[in-house]
Amino acid sequence: MIAAVVALAAAVVVLLFVIPGTDRRQTDAGSSPSPSRVTPTASSTPTPTRTAGTDNGSSPSARPSEVPVVTPEPVPMPTPTAEDPVPPAASVTVTRAGQNGATISVSAFVAGVTEDGGTCTLELVGASTAGATSTAFADATTTICGPLSVSARTLAAGTYTATVSYRSDTSSGTSQPVDVEVTR
Repeated sequence: MIAAVVALAAAVVVLLFVIPGTDRRQTDAGSSPSPSRVTPTASSTPTPTRTAGTDNGSSPSARPSEVPVVTPEPVPMPTPTAEDPVPPAASVTVTRAGQNGATISVSAFVAGVTEDGGTCTLELVGASTAGATSTAFADATTTICGPLSVSARTLAAGTYTATVSYRSDTSSGTSQPVDVEVTR
């Protein structure tokens, strides 16, 4: 209880003696300010004081000081575009490309990127065109694409150029073309 009274008294002292712009003298209505010092007391009802320049018998203005209200401007949302932005370039390398029985299989990795979930796309271009996609997965230090497979039965015999492209939210890239011989 004593600690609460001491804390309240300290708060009153701070309010009376520290806050700039407050008059530290208490006056009665109609009398002049006295140079005597007022001793703070704990009270649940505040005691009104006069401010400098209002000792003309009139009461101080009852109007509170006006505080400007700042209304934040709305932030425009970006408009989606038809084209997705291209993520930074990644180095895609084909590690294996060839025919195994009735399947053309191509594997690749993405150097410097270690993430799951990107999309790997194989494109075979030659006498006809074919392609395949797969979801990439993280390896110890790279991202793996593959194997990407296309049925050799859907292609005419001949030499095809295989390229593997990789795309994710963080990177994208396309391998150098690699020749694949398709036989029937």
